[in-house]
Amino acid sequence: PPKLCLVCSDEASGCHYGV
Repeated sequence: PPKLCLVCSDEASGCHYGV
């Protein structure tokens, strides 16, 4: 499943903004 993050700048780590 996608990683849930409110504020994240680690897109390379599989993190999405507000997703």
